[in-house]
Amino acid sequence: MFPYVPYEQAIETARSIIPREINTAGMYDASAAARSQPSARPAPVPKQADTLPSLTLLLSVDETSVDVLRNTWRTWMLHRRQLRDVPIVAIYDDSLDPESLAFLTAHQPATLVPWYANPNDDCDRQWSAGMLRVAAEHVTTPWYLRLEPPEAIALRKSLWFSQEWFEPAGDGPPPVYVAPRWGYSKPADVFRQLDDWGDEVPGLKEFPRLNWSFDPKSDRIQHPAISTWCWFVRTDWSREILGYLGDDGLPCESLATYAAYCAARREDPTLRVNMKALGWDHSFATQDKIARTCELILH
Repeated sequence: MFPYVPYEQAIETARSIIPREINTAGMYDASAAARSQPSARPAPVPKQADTLPSLTLLLSVDETSVDVLRNTWRTWMLHRRQLRDVPIVAIYDDSLDPESLAFLTAHQPATLVPWYANPNDDCDRQWSAGMLRVAAEHVTTPWYLRLEPPEAIALRKSLWFSQEWFEPAGDGPPPVYVAPRWGYSKPADVFRQLDDWGDEVPGLKEFPRLNWSFDPKSDRIQHPAISTWCWFVRTDWSREILGYLGDDGLPCESLATYAAYCAARREDPTLRVNMKALGWDHSFATQDKIARTCELILH
């Protein structure tokens, strides 16, 4: 039961706690956010005659994902045959026996790069930074395609890329990445945090802050976000954003958020695509369910 409080006393108590005026400028103004956030470029539709650019397949694998990779890999080789002849660079946790990755070298040359975790560091941030570092040091093609073993399943044969994705739109440069669409990043103030971080980073601080508005009561910020489970990346750009990082790894929890931030602050062209409409499944299932799904696809 709530205690009884006379009406006049309740009003007086509320007035003593809540200010008479609240400045909400920039907090809920969706139009202000839209003016700052990049506009979406329509993704060109894949055509039968399209060819992949020169690229490398970039993978990251540890003990928890190697068995999943054995299954998802077979769907890629069956339904994404263009990947059969591209070089592979795979970063793997040093606790993993490299012999367990021998199946990767059965189709094409593969460079296997061990990663040594520092138990005193944030492993997720270090892992993502390590992947960027491995790409910078070992990828020799103009592009790489990052496929996330536990998440990217090729469901069927399909036209799954467009040659135009990798070409300039108008007079500008080609996009720095082509990525699956996403709708938000977490936490809500992550871009304010990244703005503060970027203001101290040579090469990035020369670009103006994003100053994207956000709702402080929310756990996320809505913006043209990306995911990195099927991520085409320009290698030269990947090296540039790696150069902003120090020994602590990423300045935020998500590689996708970091990449989207760098591109937005630098005003780099990007392209967001509905990859699931092109014959991919973005899976969050258990290993057993992924294995069953892959078996159904393969038979």
